[in-house]
Amino acid sequence: MTEREQGATGYIRGSVVALMVGAMVLLGVLVLVGGADMVRRFGDVAYLVDVMTRVGPWTVVVLLALAVIVSPIPSGPIAMAAGALYGTVEGGALTAAGALIGATVAFALSRGVGY
Repeated sequence: MTEREQGATGYIRGSVVALMVGAMVLLGVLVLVGGADMVRRFGDVAYLVDVMTRVGPWTVVVLLALAVIVSPIPSGPIAMAAGALYGTVEGGALTAAGALIGATVAFALSRGVGY
């Protein structure tokens, strides 16, 4: 392995660690904001609308990114709550941004672990 390949591998592993720490921090913030009850109630659209109203539009992005990274969290109710609260265009844009960020993080994690 050349020095360049070793440097690239170290960079990717460092990025994976940073992304994992970031995902854990996001989950911690979500638990602190909504409590442990929030994690159990991801399927309740009315509850998600209430949380998004209190916290703000970035909640949609964070929740959807987390739903893409952590498979058991359903993304459908999050997208429906975003559409109900922010409308079709803004809710769709927030949903797309969250899905894109989540997919990017999931890809980086899988690529880093695959090395």
